[in-house]
Amino acid sequence: MLTTQKRKFALALMSGKNKTASAIAAGYSAKTARVKGSQLAKDPEVLAFIARKQ
Repeated sequence: MLTTQKRKFALALMSGKNKTASAIAAGYSAKTARVKGSQLAKDPEVLAFIARKQ
């Protein structure tokens, strides 16, 4: 199940933001955004959501 934060991340990524900026836009802290953005970009749920929306 795609969480609200993961959905926000995916939408931000699709809008052209980089992974770090997308993680911050999704509500993750600036301290952890770089790592979280990288993790989320590989998340199967996030990838499936992006594939469905394109």
